[in-house]
Amino acid sequence: MSDGVALLLAEDWQTAQDYAQQSDEKNRDRKALENEAVQEAARQVSPALPLAAAYDPAWHEGIIGILAARLKSRFARPALVATDSNEDGWIKASLRSVSAVPLHELLNDAARHLPGEALRYGGHAAAAGLSVKREHYPALIEAINRAFLETYGTTVPPEPVYIDGELPAALLNLDWARYLERLEPWGASLPVPVFANPFEVLDCRLLGSAHTRLVLREMHSGNAYNASWFFHTADYRPGTRLRIAYQLQVNRFYGDERLSLLVQHAQPL
Repeated sequence: MSDGVALLLAEDWQTAQDYAQQSDEKNRDRKALENEAVQEAARQVSPALPLAAAYDPAWHEGIIGILAARLKSRFARPALVATDSNEDGWIKASLRSVSAVPLHELLNDAARHLPGEALRYGGHAAAAGLSVKREHYPALIEAINRAFLETYGTTVPPEPVYIDGELPAALLNLDWARYLERLEPWGASLPVPVFANPFEVLDCRLLGSAHTRLVLREMHSGNAYNASWFFHTADYRPGTRLRIAYQLQVNRFYGDERLSLLVQHAQPL
């Protein structure tokens, strides 16, 4: 029985709390492993090719879809993440794509360059999965890149940024972020709200290879906010003015709650 099921079936508070703590610890461990895998996958991506591709036999099949989605978001182009399949002699991969590049069309084109028995795949425009015989994996990657270049050239069509509007300065606070949390869960049909406001950069620092920490002043109110931009290496000088698309986040640490902005996109003013 999984910890989640045991939690729901618990007949007393202490038992439920114990299972909840175990689930939380496992989730934290999973996130740590996932973040390490994302960094390794990103190091494998070739900036000269349109497909952000990465492979590691040690990755669990259960996380390759998550890794592909993270690479797609980070590099703003189609992504493929692969690992060894449980089926001997095969590699299993998960793919995610930007909205302007339908995956099924790329795969249909690429499949014509491989023997019929070498590739099995399925999916739709935004997400797909496949299994390929190990000896044909390099040819598959080459065929997908070729299919992209023949259709789109060397430029990846830009991904649109959807926003819910400018957030009034009076609502850019911790109370409003807590209120939005109560509307969860978010999903494909109800995405996390994204707002866009004008900001001035007060400070900008790169943390690690793919995390930018910013301090921003909202230009209507003059209030300053801490912000993070993951999977992006922004480098803005103090005084730079930007229109920033962001999500609100409540950061919690040992009972302390603070507001943070999760940057999704920025354009100069």
